[in-house]
Amino acid sequence: VADALNRIADRAAEQLILPEGKVPTDELATFRRFLKTETARLKKLHRGGGLGREVCRERARVTDELLRYMLGAVLQAEGQEKWNNEPPLALVATGGYGRGELNPHSDIDIMFLHDGKLMSGSKPTAFLQAVTNGVLYPLWDLGLKVGHAVRGIKDCVAVANEDVQSKTSLFEARLVAG
Repeated sequence: VADALNRIADRAAEQLILPEGKVPTDELATFRRFLKTETARLKKLHRGGGLGREVCRERARVTDELLRYMLGAVLQAEGQEKWNNEPPLALVATGGYGRGELNPHSDIDIMFLHDGKLMSGSKPTAFLQAVTNGVLYPLWDLGLKVGHAVRGIKDCVAVANEDVQSKTSLFEARLVAG
């Protein structure tokens, strides 16, 4: 299993590095090609007797790599040094995707997690807005169903204390990037 997941990361490294200054919306064809190739490979694996859980785990890894490279491209295109003084931001998988199990046609549930300093009152800072838009819009343009949240740590605690489903989702959360 580890070898298969490493091979996915290797293929992503070969295929998903964008030209300098390009953002994911400029290079949708690159991401679409990667997804199409990996989806066909997973379908072949499943039809060849691969276990459903194995296919779901690999699909989650494909999505991890896609998101990592999208986030990296957004940060690079905006000028990494420009963002060096910004508070930390993490891209987190939640729900079934957070467990590392992503079924075909499932929603990709993600959360942009910050320490609370990326909000100015109820509005996101320019950095947070650029990152969330830079990742979400290309995902939607690729036809993916994305459930997303943008939360500070205190927000996560408050939501978890109000809603059992949200609390469970946080138990299953997993760092993707950041």
